[in-house]
Amino acid sequence: MLTIENLAASEEELTSIREVGPQAAASISDFFKNEENLQVIARLNAYGVRPEVEQKRVGGRFTAAGSVSRKTDYVVAGAEAGSKLEKAVQLGVRVLTEEEFLELMR
Repeated sequence: MLTIENLAASEEELTSIREVGPQAAASISDFFKNEENLQVIARLNAYGVRPEVEQKRVGGRFTAAGSVSRKTDYVVAGAEAGSKLEKAVQLGVRVLTEEEFLELMR
């Protein structure tokens, strides 16, 4: 279950979350290092305030591109991926197996 305390993570952990960049991670991390903020959270908890998290499935666009570039988010590679896999590795684009891709879609 996601709680406000779960946000008190390291900057590295926070930036591993999709769409959380270095600036946001630093800001969140700084917030949870501030003693006054921690006291407010403790008081809210003492009064029974429990934020609810609405779970939403993230939608997106899935396209089969004709080429791989630095703008490519992922390459899903099968057994005989060929030149697109080579280009992805060369550019440092994340390469997923079919199983990893399906796990991301859950």
